[in-house]
Amino acid sequence: MFESKWVGLLGVVAISAAAYGLSNNRKKINYRLVGSGLVLQLVMAVFVLKVEFGQHLFRTIGDGITSLLSCSDAGAAFVRVPAGRRGAQGGVDVDVGSSAGVWLRDPGRQRRE
Repeated sequence: MFESKWVGLLGVVAISAAAYGLSNNRKKINYRLVGSGLVLQLVMAVFVLKVEFGQHLFRTIGDGITSLLSCSDAGAAFVRVPAGRRGAQGGVDVDVGSSAGVWLRDPGRQRRE
C-alpha cells in the first residue's frame, strides 16, 4: 500500500495536526522550536541509519546495554534460588504477597498465612 517512509511522514503530520487541534493557546506555539525539533530528529535518524560511525556508535551502546541487562538477569536468578537449593549458591527465597508486593523471607522461619 504505502512505503514505510510515507507512513512515518503521515504519522508525524497526524500527530502534529492533533497537537495543534488540541492546543488551548495556538498563539503561543513556537513554530521555530517545533521545526528545529523535527529537523534535529531527521538529522539524528540519518546519523543512526545512514552514517557508518552512527551505526557503529549505537550498536556499541546497544551491546553495552545488553551486557548490563544480562548482569541484571544473573542477579535476579540469584534472588530467585528456591530454599531447598540454597547451599553454595546462596540466594534468598522470594514470596509474592497477594496485596503487599514482594516480600523476602527467611526459609528457616515459619511463614504467616
